[in-house]
Amino acid sequence: MATSTPTSVTLRRMTQEDHAPVAALTVADEQSQFVDPMPLTLKTTALMRDNFVIEVDAGIVGFFQIDTRVPDYIQQPLLELCQVVIDQNHQGRGIGRRFIQGLPDAIKREYPDAPGVVLTVNCRNKMAHHVYAAGGFADTGEIYEGGPSGPQHIMTMHWNNRI
Repeated sequence: MATSTPTSVTLRRMTQEDHAPVAALTVADEQSQFVDPMPLTLKTTALMRDNFVIEVDAGIVGFFQIDTRVPDYIQQPLLELCQVVIDQNHQGRGIGRRFIQGLPDAIKREYPDAPGVVLTVNCRNKMAHHVYAAGGFADTGEIYEGGPSGPQHIMTMHWNNRI
């Protein structure tokens, strides 16, 4: 596991040139129950969601998706944050925290009318829940029962008071 603090974290749309490094991203065994393997994610969701990369010092260390369709488990016009992955070799460096801090600006740049984002976190994934909550996501107190790995907390982040 890398220990140096990144000097820059950039969130940007994935390009065709990014495919190989993104497909090579992996998570620790205990995290694999919460996200699909990257090759499967890239194959099955390419037409449904917008793909983004997380770069640290010009190298790809993570990935996430934005779904512009309002998820059926929330009654607000929010974008859905999906499949957040930070490669296991780059965890523990504060990249997750920096990712969440940079997310509103990245979303506003790409989707200027979006009032915020929603995500679900598996109820057993306490570390991810903590990171999202510490970064400004609010737990709605509701549980989404349709998660592939079991019940999930619904969390939102708003940056626009239009809701």
